[in-house]
Amino acid sequence: MSGQPVRWRASWAFAQITGILFSASVWIVLMAVAPEVVVSVLLGGVVFVAGFRTRVVLWLVFGARPAVGRDREALLRAIVPVSSLRGRGQPEVFVGRGRRSRGWDVLVPCRGSLLTSEFMLARIRAGQVSDIEVSIRVARAFGQLPAVGSRLTLAVAVYCLPWAIVGDAARRVARRLARVPLMPLSWRMRPLVFGLGLMDAVQHARWQATVPLLVLAVLTYTTGPLNRAWRRKLTEMGNRRVADEGPELVHAATPLSPRYPQGHRSVVDLEVPHE
Repeated sequence: MSGQPVRWRASWAFAQITGILFSASVWIVLMAVAPEVVVSVLLGGVVFVAGFRTRVVLWLVFGARPAVGRDREALLRAIVPVSSLRGRGQPEVFVGRGRRSRGWDVLVPCRGSLLTSEFMLARIRAGQVSDIEVSIRVARAFGQLPAVGSRLTLAVAVYCLPWAIVGDAARRVARRLARVPLMPLSWRMRPLVFGLGLMDAVQHARWQATVPLLVLAVLTYTTGPLNRAWRRKLTEMGNRRVADEGPELVHAATPLSPRYPQGHRSVVDLEVPHE
């Protein structure tokens, strides 16, 4: 290994602030309205985090089944350039199938397991993706494992489920409204909106509304940069692992991604980009 391990915890923690605050407010409201639902969801989250590395959970979440025969041989042959995954370091291979395998190419839930989507596997078998490119994606996924595979990270991701749902819906709506000329202008006008709201709250001594408005105003400016900083840290972790695997992968990866890997979808997206 080269140098000191990448320090990622602070960057990750800052990127969770918005999700934790928003989700906490949702859980508080739901606890008052339907406490049994909240308890059931959180208990289910505990079970998910505890059993994330088991075959049952991998099948439920990703549709993953053990790769056999030619499928297993094709993937293992593709990752031969990753020296740490040869011999005794060879991982157990799974293939995600069905709708649950959409939106990702390579996943690493733990050090001894490697998941690939059926779409990615089909490209490998058809020769559409080179062994070096597959190896780079796998090496990056293993490099990011200390962060994305952490039980704490998974637990926070489960807790922030309300934020993840809202964030996904917001992105879908934003894509459709992006063509509306006034939408960018309305977003840039948020200082005026928050300013008027704060003035009204102060003038009428509504102090209980002042703090939430201030927090919300700050988060509209900090959430995007903090999420981007976290993604850059993940990229750094992945690239560090590629560098540790040897010059062959580094030479192949450099022209493709001098800093940010293009088409990089090798980990579960635990973040909700909100820019």
